[in-house]
Amino acid sequence: MVFPSFLSVNLPRNGAFANVSHGMLLARLSFMITFIPTFANFAFFVTTPLLLVVSKISSGWEEVLG
Repeated sequence: MVFPSFLSVNLPRNGAFANVSHGMLLARLSFMITFIPTFANFAFFVTTPLLLVVSKISSGWEEVLG
């Protein structure tokens, strides 16, 4: 008896990754794992001071100017 999963191993893939090699998928995955958290941390540390400045401005100019 042959299981259906065995027959479907060599079928062509459909969709977004149909023409992409296995090595390219691994490269993209390693890029995402490595760099996306780095970009997220950078965005957090850049935007947080801006949010603090905006909150101080909206609370009143006298607190900003000292």
